[in-house]
Amino acid sequence: MSRGWCASCGASRAWASRCPVCGTPLRAADRGRDRQGPLRPRRGLVDAAALAAEGAPRLVEWAYGQRLPWRGNVSMRGPAGSGKSTCVAVEANALAHRHGIATLLICTEEGAAPSVALRLRRAGELLGASVSPLVTVSDASTEAEAERDIAAWASKLGRRQGIVAVDSLTHLRCSDAFWQRLVASPWGTIFVIHLVTSGAPRGGYEVEYAVDLVLVVQEGGLALPIKSRWGPSGEGAAFDVHRPNRLDHPATTDQVVPFEPRRRT
Repeated sequence: MSRGWCASCGASRAWASRCPVCGTPLRAADRGRDRQGPLRPRRGLVDAAALAAEGAPRLVEWAYGQRLPWRGNVSMRGPAGSGKSTCVAVEANALAHRHGIATLLICTEEGAAPSVALRLRRAGELLGASVSPLVTVSDASTEAEAERDIAAWASKLGRRQGIVAVDSLTHLRCSDAFWQRLVASPWGTIFVIHLVTSGAPRGGYEVEYAVDLVLVVQEGGLALPIKSRWGPSGEGAAFDVHRPNRLDHPATTDQVVPFEPRRRT
C-alpha cells in the first residue's frame, strides 16, 4: 500500500492504493517523498495590486454562526468536559446530512463505547437530525491501528469527500509524522488536544501551527478562535458549541477569500 503523492493531480499523501481525489494508482516510486508536502511552484516577484485582484471570494458554509467552516484543518483544546467532543460529533453529523461528506471519528480514549453513541445522538438532537450512517467510529489507540482503520475507511470512501477526526490526539500513541500526513492529506482534519497543568496543549504547539483554525473550548462550552485563516478571531468571534446551526434552518453562508496552503519545505 502506497502513501505517496498522486503523480496525476498532485493530491497529498493517501492511505490507499489509488488517489482518493482523481483515482490514479499510486506508484511504489511515489513512496518516501517529503512527508511535509510538495513545494508550491514559485511565481517570483508579483505586483501586489495584481495579486489582490486574484483573490476571488468563495461561498463558505458555516457550522456555528459565521465561525467554523465545513473544511480545512482544525485543532480544539480545552479542559475535560468542556464540549470539544460534542463539537466534533455535531460537525460530523452536519457534514454528512448537508453535503454527503463522510467522517472517520477515531475515539482514542473511549473507543466504540456507549458514551460515544450517546454523544452522537445528542449531536443529532442539537442539529434536529438523526445520526448519519456516513459517520464511522474507530477505537484505535496506536498509530498502527489508526493507519489500518484509515486505510480500510479510505478504500470504501472512493471519490467521496472525507474528514478524519482524532479525539483525542493527546491519547493516541503516535509520532509527529502521523498527524503531519493527515494535515497534508486531501481530507479535512479535526484534532482534539488536552491541556497540561500549565495550560499549554499537551505535545506542544506544533499541531496548532500547521492547522487553519485553533479553537480554545472553555468550561461551559464557549469556543474561542485564537487563530483563524477563515475569519475573525478573538473574543468577538466566540460561539457556544452547544448551539450549532440547525439543519432545519437555512444554511449560514458567507463569501470568503480561500486561504492557500502554505509552501512546505
